[in-house]
Amino acid sequence: MVFEAQNEGMDRKEKEKVPLFFPAIIFATGCYLGAQGTFNVGLLLGSLVFSLSLWRQASRNRLFSEMFCLCSLFLLGLLNCSVHRYLAEKEMVMLHEKLAAFQSLHCLGYVSSFPQQKERATCFLLNLKAIASGEKWFPMKGKVLCRVEDWQGTIHLGQLITVSGKIILPHKKSNAGEVDFYNYMVEKGISFELLSKDKFFFTRMIPIRALGLGSRK
Repeated sequence: MVFEAQNEGMDRKEKEKVPLFFPAIIFATGCYLGAQGTFNVGLLLGSLVFSLSLWRQASRNRLFSEMFCLCSLFLLGLLNCSVHRYLAEKEMVMLHEKLAAFQSLHCLGYVSSFPQQKERATCFLLNLKAIASGEKWFPMKGKVLCRVEDWQGTIHLGQLITVSGKIILPHKKSNAGEVDFYNYMVEKGISFELLSKDKFFFTRMIPIRALGLGSRK
């Protein structure tokens, strides 16, 4: 009898844990929508009106109270990730305004991803420490997608290197058949792309207009 009572107590605790998955799923859904840039005024107002209607009934019915909490979690995740995305895009725009006058750059930073060989080029992410145009260097933070065709030697994760090339700034998607390269770079936190050659065999994620100049020094 004691053993059965213990089992019933454990089963009751397990059943109480199950609903905890629902708040996590609702919050994650809000975060996903906010990170994808699907946040808009209509979605916000609709969620707020729905939350207020639930709040009026929350004190009378436990079900309405739980639904109000779930809706609040959804709004919290939506707003949180939307703000983070907005700040990331604003930072990207400010950086692009600074780099708009530069035709080519020297980028100093650490290799932050495992280098991959794609279409005769070495591709990797670079965490910027400084950039230069000409002989003047100044500090700069950001993440750069580098595609270098003329690198001599081997590139290692965590290596401090200097890469020279033409910067390619992302543009927003203009038609349904085009790859949304701008959204991809915002999600990955990539500030701009750096190409090192006049001609390049482009991969799926690279816009066709991206032709680079320069070489590694």
